[in-house]
Amino acid sequence: MWASKGAGDTTAMATSTTTASQATQALQALDRAAFLALFAPQGTYVDPCRPGLSQGREAVAGHLGLLWEGLAGTTVTVLETVEDGPTVALRWMAQLPAERGGHALDAVTWLNLDAHGAVVAGRSFFDAALFLGPGPRTPEEQAVERAALAGIGAPVILEGRDSRGMRFDLAHMGGRVACLLCAGRAVQMEAFRVADVLGDAFGGDARVVLVVLLDASDVPGPLRGVARTALMSVRAQAVRRFKQGFTQRGVPVPAGVEEMVWFLLDEDGSRLAGLGVERPLKAPLLAVVDGHGRLLGRHTGTAAQVAPAAIAQVKGALLDLPAP
Repeated sequence: MWASKGAGDTTAMATSTTTASQATQALQALDRAAFLALFAPQGTYVDPCRPGLSQGREAVAGHLGLLWEGLAGTTVTVLETVEDGPTVALRWMAQLPAERGGHALDAVTWLNLDAHGAVVAGRSFFDAALFLGPGPRTPEEQAVERAALAGIGAPVILEGRDSRGMRFDLAHMGGRVACLLCAGRAVQMEAFRVADVLGDAFGGDARVVLVVLLDASDVPGPLRGVARTALMSVRAQAVRRFKQGFTQRGVPVPAGVEEMVWFLLDEDGSRLAGLGVERPLKAPLLAVVDGHGRLLGRHTGTAAQVAPAAIAQVKGALLDLPAP
């Protein structure tokens, strides 16, 4: 015989259901005050909009303010709610309007409740596939973010900060062939396939560098810190692929392998515009830059479409460089 639930169990279930319903309504209405009211006086909240743990109503209010600012103008839909004892999970989506790219941010919010249904701990996880920047740029950073491209055979200018906050200047890649891959969220998976093909072909050659320029111009400012960790993880995967290339070729991994892969974010689209790239990108764009910093060719399309010509150009450019 099944054991019947006690009154306490039934009350707890009813309490969590009430909180789940209230949280759903607050999210979909973008009612920050109503969502904040669900928290206990010393409740905590964590999400990637701001580093660290926010504890207490005042701190949580400030933290939620950043999230709500980023969600302004979006349509939020709660897709699913799951209740498990004192825990409520909400899976939701924020849809950006068409004039801001029309992309969707997927998220999951976990709420741990006390006996009265108040939130004692909340945590949100956002779609790690969204390419976002590390936060607002300082005037000094903006001053060194530039890009220019006159045409085939002309020097390519690309400067700025990479995903790690390190200074990048394509002109300092002299003596190496650069594969400059431009992408946006809509074409990111195909861009990764292009990068994989390049890694298979040149992962063991220290004379080749991969530079990825990501369009983040349509992302709300406060959310530009959401996927910085994820972006660094993607870069780390690319570095590992390059390391594997050396190992597979029986070549010692060079000390400077970390400098063979660079990820840069274009927050306002100015550098992509400087390179003559039309946004939003409908397909990845791969530019091959020779060891003197001059453009050899531009290739747009899928990995299967761009790889043959691009690989041939890279190999041709390597013939002009000293053997590894």
